[in-house]
Amino acid sequence: MGLLDVARRAPDATLAIFPSDHFVRNETMWLHHVERATDTVAHLPEKIVLLGIPPDRVDPGLGYLEPRRPLPLGGGAPAFEVSAFHEKPTTSDARRLIAGGALWNSFVLVFRLPAILMLLQRSLPAAVAGLCGRNDPTGLERAYRNLTPWNFSRDFLARIPDSLVAIRADDVGWSDWGTVEAIERTLVALGRNPPWGARGTPRWRRRESHSSIATADQRLANFT
Repeated sequence: MGLLDVARRAPDATLAIFPSDHFVRNETMWLHHVERATDTVAHLPEKIVLLGIPPDRVDPGLGYLEPRRPLPLGGGAPAFEVSAFHEKPTTSDARRLIAGGALWNSFVLVFRLPAILMLLQRSLPAAVAGLCGRNDPTGLERAYRNLTPWNFSRDFLARIPDSLVAIRADDVGWSDWGTVEAIERTLVALGRNPPWGARGTPRWRRRESHSSIATADQRLANFT
């Protein structure tokens, strides 16, 4: 609904989407990567560009971008074609993907509005048709409520890997704060105690005892 609203006011706009529950330590470097993604869209207006985070552990709760060949876009952070998008794989599949160079999906996307609307219409025609052409708020709300639920990552991004580009976003200290464990992990890396007074071994340390692919010092380095 938000995209259609923007389309009515600025049909050729370039947009960026930022999740509201993420943590970024190095904001300057983060914005540098966002600018790189915006420049990439200017060169490849038919693509959706995502910031990919180099994994520091095996985490089956995230999405993974499997890169293909690098794109010859000149200086800046490396950009890659995407061979596959994997939403919340199994632990063993996540380990395999990381060994092959896969990146976490940060869910930061940059794209031109005509491109994403065309891809949505192609991948989810019924959902888009149910919303397009409705200008009255009441009718639009009713149509939205009647839509069959779908998942943006699994039902859309995973279906269009050829239309995706991944920018490798190094040195940003990124974390998806979708779980208590993720917040605890960030606070420990920052040398702070969780405000809810967690005691003993944090849950994320217990879970990572069998899935870590980096030392604690390496994880801490990602936030400095």
